[in-house]
Amino acid sequence: MPAWRFVGFDWSRYHALAPMLMEAARSRDFSSLPNRDAADLVSSLDPGLSPEEICNLVIAELCTEGDEVDFRGTFPDFVRYVRRRDPEGEAADLLAEAAFAAPNIESWFEHEPGLVGILTWAKLDHLRSHLEGCIREGQRRQRRSRLQELVDLVRPAPSHDDLLQDLFDLVTNCLEKRLGLAVLMTEG
Repeated sequence: MPAWRFVGFDWSRYHALAPMLMEAARSRDFSSLPNRDAADLVSSLDPGLSPEEICNLVIAELCTEGDEVDFRGTFPDFVRYVRRRDPEGEAADLLAEAAFAAPNIESWFEHEPGLVGILTWAKLDHLRSHLEGCIREGQRRQRRSRLQELVDLVRPAPSHDDLLQDLFDLVTNCLEKRLGLAVLMTEG
């Protein structure tokens, strides 16, 4: 079952690494990367990996930072939940785009599973305003019974409301730090 992880993305670090990684992928030679962190990481990887997979792993490892929000098999359901909360559908569309349309993923590091989408700071600002609307809509509707509260206590995974708040907090944090938002997908 696929899982998705949302985490901050350091565009400055990416722009510093991209030219050397792109050249290494083109030449299929990762033996002389000038960046020590990238070189150390590449030396620890399986030599049988494709250049795209190597670049994807390096970017995912060295350009992501901060808190994460994990969706273990629940992301498509979460997108539907958000769509019901946002009459305009903007938040759900941006989340689906980030996870399924490979925004800002270039061919030289395109690989699944791995880093599958990156939202820019400008897109995050738009996403934040729509997530905030979803939270307000949920608070307006929230008249929960005692039975619903008990179910929430024994639920093995976070509720959609909790994930929505966590994602809103992550997006807000990324905006404050001028980061993008990376989406990583794993299998199993």
